[in-house]
Amino acid sequence: MDRKRLEDISEIRAGCLFAPVAVVCLPFLVLGTVMLVLSMGSAIEQAKSNAATERIMATITKSKLGQVSTGSNRTEQVAMIEFVYTRDGDEQTSDRYFPVGDPAAQRDPRGIVERLPVGAETEAWLPDDAGVPAFLEKHWNGTVYAGVGAGLFAWGFCGMLLTVCGGWRWTGRAWLGAWAIMVGILGIGGYAAWHAMTFVPSSRLPSWLIAVALGAGVSALLPVIGAWQASRVAAALREIEQ
Repeated sequence: MDRKRLEDISEIRAGCLFAPVAVVCLPFLVLGTVMLVLSMGSAIEQAKSNAATERIMATITKSKLGQVSTGSNRTEQVAMIEFVYTRDGDEQTSDRYFPVGDPAAQRDPRGIVERLPVGAETEAWLPDDAGVPAFLEKHWNGTVYAGVGAGLFAWGFCGMLLTVCGGWRWTGRAWLGAWAIMVGILGIGGYAAWHAMTFVPSSRLPSWLIAVALGAGVSALLPVIGAWQASRVAAALREIEQ
C-alpha cells in the first residue's frame, strides 16, 4: 500500500467507524441468531422424528387421493394413506406417510396411491420412541439448513466488518474474536451436517445443501480475513509513524 492510501484509510478508520458499524450489524446478528436457533431446533426435531432403524411389515387399510390446504387459499393433491402394523404384539394404526406429518412434500401422490392400494403389504419404519406412530418413508425438510447457513453467514459477515473496522486499533482482540467466531461457525456447521447425514442416512437431501455447506465454510473464514487485513493496515501505519 502507498502512503497516500494508508493515510486515507487511517482518516476513515479514525472517524469512529467501529461504533456505527457495530450498531448496524447488531440487528443482523440478532436476526441471524434467531434464525439459527429456530432452524437448528427444527433440524433436531426432525432428526428425532426420523430416528427409526427397524423395518416392519404393514397392511394398507386406506389409500386415496385428497386435498390439503397449503395457505393463501391454495390446495394441493396428496396421497392419504392409512395402515396397520404390530408393535410388541399389539396391533396399531398409523396415517403417517412421512414422520413429520408433511403430506404436501409428496412428489407423486397418484403414484403412491397406485403403488399402495388397500390390502397391499409394505414395509414401514418403526420409530425408536414407542410413543411415535410408524411411518412409511423418511422425510427431511432441507430448507431448515438454509436457515442455519443464513445465520452462520450473518455471523461471519458481521464479524468481518467489525474486525476490519476495529482490528487496526485492537489487533490482538480482533484476532481473538475472529478465531472464536470461526470455531463457533465451524462447530455449529459441523453439528448440523452430522444431523443431516447421520439421522437420515437414506434420505435424499437437496443438492443445493452442498452450496449452503460451502457458504457456511467460507463465512467462517470471513472474520479471519478481516482481522488479517486490519493487522496489515495497523503494521503499515506503524511504519509510517516511525
